[in-house]
Amino acid sequence: MIVEYKVSDIAVATESDAQAVLARIKKGESFDKVARSVSLAPNKMQGGAVGWVQAGQTLPQITSALTTLAKGQVSPAPIQMPQGWYLIKLEDKKSSKPPTFEQAKAAIRNGLMQKKQFEFLSQLRQGANIVVR
Repeated sequence: MIVEYKVSDIAVATESDAQAVLARIKKGESFDKVARSVSLAPNKMQGGAVGWVQAGQTLPQITSALTTLAKGQVSPAPIQMPQGWYLIKLEDKKSSKPPTFEQAKAAIRNGLMQKKQFEFLSQLRQGANIVVR
């Protein structure tokens, strides 16, 4: 079984900013509203919504926090990341079976074709001699 997490986050520059954000949330302000007002992340206008992720798709600090949260909970402390300080909220959690090879074959084929196309276009671009007159 694969566990997936529906996550929202708020990113700020300093630990003190993160503590202030956490205090606002603990006082009852909605995570969504606070994210829209202070987050530095590109998803701020969506209330910090990240969407569904699997544990292996996030950094270890986030994964360890996600696995301890219950649905609707916010991380009890700010999480330090290379880009700043984060608070995360676990919106939902679900388990699903991974697709069979037959079910995933088309997606795998498309991914490989896109990779080959990108490599081909990169080679063309490297060998191109563009002259602007």
